[in-house]
Amino acid sequence: MALTDRGFAARLRAVHPIILSGSVCLLWSSAFLSGRIALRESDPFIVAGVRQMLAAFATWGLLSFWGYRLSLIPITASYVTFFLLDVVMLHGFTLLGISLLPAGVGAGLLYIYPVFTTVLAIIVLKERVRRRFWVSLFLAAAGVVLISRVGAQGFRLGHLAFLIAALSWAASTTLFKRARLGEDIVSLQIWSMFLGGAVLAAIALIIGEGHIEPSVSFFLALAWLVIPAGAVAMVLWYTALSVLPAHRASFSLVPVPFLTLFFGRLILGEPITWSGFIGIVCVTVGLLVLPRRRARSAPLT
Repeated sequence: MALTDRGFAARLRAVHPIILSGSVCLLWSSAFLSGRIALRESDPFIVAGVRQMLAAFATWGLLSFWGYRLSLIPITASYVTFFLLDVVMLHGFTLLGISLLPAGVGAGLLYIYPVFTTVLAIIVLKERVRRRFWVSLFLAAAGVVLISRVGAQGFRLGHLAFLIAALSWAASTTLFKRARLGEDIVSLQIWSMFLGGAVLAAIALIIGEGHIEPSVSFFLALAWLVIPAGAVAMVLWYTALSVLPAHRASFSLVPVPFLTLFFGRLILGEPITWSGFIGIVCVTVGLLVLPRRRARSAPLT
């Protein structure tokens, strides 16, 4: 069932969509900053795993307060692939990238995912290629080159990690549309967060990257990642999706890289370079000119 059918979103739907999407932008941009703080003396995969499992419980608890009942999700090959892409790959590589790059740079690279989604929709869903797509692709590629500062420090592991995360995000979106994974996207996401978090934690322990340095700053940063930037942001996002068309909701996240760049400088003292700033501008303009898509769903074969 949709979130709105549970009676929860009725209270939030009266909130202006700009306030809803703006709140999500602020919370998701803050996730990059709190991630940087949590990862100062801890390993990325274990932090990603713990965060996802705790955020699953927090989201479930928050929604249960308004009467939401978690549905069981059948374990299928499509579903396993979905949570591996949407949680393990996306959040694992995002935290790895955050540990290696400034927050604003990482946000600029991660939010190129709509371009990857369009590429996959053309290849997998057989959607028609429009002229504006090539303009968007060129601007996004130019933005990646500028953000990565090729010719200066060069392309590094952190840049690759964020691009893999963006591609995983796009792949999970395409899979969801094609495989028809069910109407209850909220339960799907909660179960994916919990199971994906467990897989990430197991991977961290297996490869010897399970170190967490307990400190006040770490636990505060983790708490922020789990509750405001995790459970609360997800609830607000699904509420925004219930009152806005999907493409408008997605475009409302365009400010995230700029907010992350600004707050990264203000709070963490991270440098803002002209190449990085212009690169983020290129990516943003590329997303704005990206053709609006109406995906055709088909059973996964």
